[in-house]
Amino acid sequence: MVADTFNLGPLSLRWYTALLILAVIIPFFLIRRQALKFGIKKEQVDNLVLLVVPAGIIGARIYHVVDQWYYYQVHLAEIFYLWQGGLGIFGGLLCGLLVSWFYCRQKKINLVPLLDLITPFLLLGQAIGRMGNYFNQEGYGPSTQLPWGIYIAKEQTTVHPTFFYEALWDLASFLILVTVRPRLKPGQVTSLYLIVYGSGRLLAEYFRVDTFKTGEVKIGYIVSLGLVLVGLYLLRKFTRMYQSVQGVL
Repeated sequence: MVADTFNLGPLSLRWYTALLILAVIIPFFLIRRQALKFGIKKEQVDNLVLLVVPAGIIGARIYHVVDQWYYYQVHLAEIFYLWQGGLGIFGGLLCGLLVSWFYCRQKKINLVPLLDLITPFLLLGQAIGRMGNYFNQEGYGPSTQLPWGIYIAKEQTTVHPTFFYEALWDLASFLILVTVRPRLKPGQVTSLYLIVYGSGRLLAEYFRVDTFKTGEVKIGYIVSLGLVLVGLYLLRKFTRMYQSVQGVL
């Protein structure tokens, strides 16, 4: 049985919660350090994170509850048990984007550079947060006898650690994006984020066995493919835009 808590002095903290906190704090400080390079004030980053994090958690929880409604419809009180895990990243991304757009509109900030600043570090946070699935025994794949398989008590078998596959993909994507970002134009970083994250999630969904389906099609497939297509569209749009500008100059 995996130990899902650890002691921090007199306090007992869940590993899932600790990893989620790290998934916010580490990217936040890295984003804050680079904010001025993108024309964003550090104070604006501070204010935005105070809005985006709660909105992202609420959106992620709503997505998860809808995804697992067959369970929560008979356990309504557990909808609010965030410490037990259960956050759908797609819902978090959508709510976080909406709040960011609203904040930028109110403060007259260009949303595109802000997203280019955030999205690579968002992948880092996603990689860290994904590891919380191990301690909550969720987000796993089908049975396997491969040496890196993990034992899931409720399944009573060894399964694919799908969350770990996705975490590795996100970490590799983060390293690639921060490496190539200085050579990219505004908007292209965000476009690539959508493409690489959507592609990685498509692969992860292939292995996962605990995601919502409509008929025989996983909702995660549809959303992930949508991210990839939107990313490709935006990448083409921003690339053509800067090619046109260079042509005029």
